[in-house]
Amino acid sequence: MTAPYLVVAAPVRAEPLEEAVAELGEVMTSPEPGAALLALHQGLRPRAIVLDATGAALSPVEFLRGLRGLLGAGAPPVVALVEPEAQDQLAPLLSAGAADSLLLPFRRLDLLARIQARERCHEPGEPAPRQLDGSVFRDASNRSSVEDGGVCFGDLLVVGELSRGGITRVLKALRLSDGSLAAVKVLDPAVAKQDQDWSRRFEREQSTLAGVEHENLVRIRAAGTREEVPFVDMDFFAGETLDQKIDREGKLPPERALGIAIQVARGLKALHAKGVIHRDVKPENILIEPNGHVRVSDYGLSKPHDDAGLTQEGEILGTVAFIDPDLLAGGASDFAGDMYALGVTLFEMLTGKDAIEPGPPTSMFREALQGTAQTRAMQHIEGKLKPVVSRMLAVDPRDRYADIDAALTELERLVR
Repeated sequence: MTAPYLVVAAPVRAEPLEEAVAELGEVMTSPEPGAALLALHQGLRPRAIVLDATGAALSPVEFLRGLRGLLGAGAPPVVALVEPEAQDQLAPLLSAGAADSLLLPFRRLDLLARIQARERCHEPGEPAPRQLDGSVFRDASNRSSVEDGGVCFGDLLVVGELSRGGITRVLKALRLSDGSLAAVKVLDPAVAKQDQDWSRRFEREQSTLAGVEHENLVRIRAAGTREEVPFVDMDFFAGETLDQKIDREGKLPPERALGIAIQVARGLKALHAKGVIHRDVKPENILIEPNGHVRVSDYGLSKPHDDAGLTQEGEILGTVAFIDPDLLAGGASDFAGDMYALGVTLFEMLTGKDAIEPGPPTSMFREALQGTAQTRAMQHIEGKLKPVVSRMLAVDPRDRYADIDAALTELERLVR
């Protein structure tokens, strides 16, 4: 049986492509790039692929990376269609593995000629998935994305990079088990070997947060170590982080800031109900979906309230400006620290400013202990939110709300 051609495009855009490509032979259509990659993983081997993934959850470049990571030299030729206003994507598409590209609206004869030309030039090899292991991580550590075709990591097909820190990277991946998208945080294996504490924190994320599901939390699917690489597999959500939103828009309208804070507080309430302290609440770890829905993410520093095993005496973890002054003064990490960090986050949303000016850590510690964040809140915040933020930022935890539930109740009262 002759292999079909595969058209990857949304239904409204696929029909004219199907009609044109049908002149060359049998055509199969996939409405989503992720579904197409899943079909290829399950054994589909088309003669060629026509790709028009405008507006899809996986971009055309991410699809191509996934294709190369899944099949390697066994990948079929791809002709990618590009909107005229997106001509800057032509070079990245070709770099990611497209055999050819064509501007929309396409001309039928031109499209067919290009498909046939790429078929004639194509010399398929054996499908050979590229696996993510310790060596691949080190080789890729200086690149901004998985530009050479993606990699497989167990049942995860990595298609790009979302962010990176000093010793971690967060990768965007497709779950080959069900076609859903994942955000996979991986720890540099060299660091894991040298610092067992970091490795144990990664492994603890799964056990600590098992069963903690809430609409305002990013769900963790799995965690562990695979091919020498410690990882955490989380659900992926499109959108932006709160710090990106503040950088782009500056201070937010009070009503919008209040709405975001309420959703964050609800997520923290769910964590606290399970006895888990987040310990790194900040705008960078708050995701805002396109529809405005908010989720708290990145539990790398989280721990059970009664677990001191992985925090050495005198050790302080978190981002300086968001750390509870009581912890800096020698107190124990507690739920009240998450409330303080939410207060700092609210301050940044309402003012577009830092609650404590960036500087040397010792200087920032001193400012925090002196109550600078609370003082600045009283100076820069107006209206009904001023007393609420000020109370959340009290240096002494006893002067804050009794718990995150009490703070949430007050925030919700301001909406009514």
